[in-house]
Amino acid sequence: MIGIDTNILVRLYAQDDPEQSKLATQFLEERLRHETGYVSQVVIAELVWVLTRMYDFDKTKLLVVLTNLMISRDIEIEQPEVFAAAVRAYQKTGAQFTDLLIASTARHAGCSETFTFDEGAAKKAGMTLLRDSMYP
Repeated sequence: MIGIDTNILVRLYAQDDPEQSKLATQFLEERLRHETGYVSQVVIAELVWVLTRMYDFDKTKLLVVLTNLMISRDIEIEQPEVFAAAVRAYQKTGAQFTDLLIASTARHAGCSETFTFDEGAAKKAGMTLLRDSMYP
């Protein structure tokens, strides 16, 4: 098995740098024929951030990337059940994917709640909003 860093996947999906994009594509096509590629949750979070913030990937484009990673026989995702739950929730909600991944990871770890100051994450990703009124 080989680890795959965020920048390799960014070059693959963004196809923004002719030299590096070609090299990343060739490398993954050839290498993944012989070995499984491992993608961590950190890489997933970074990939989503880079593709949405730097390359303006909308939800539809991002879902294609996430689904491709999820169904790939050549790539192993860290905690695939957590990742799949986050992808399914992302398809159905208006929440940010990374918030859903955080909430899904916490649920999988046995957490009863995930606290946040982010009102959007509380409303859309099922987290609990931490307020000062909770601690008089």
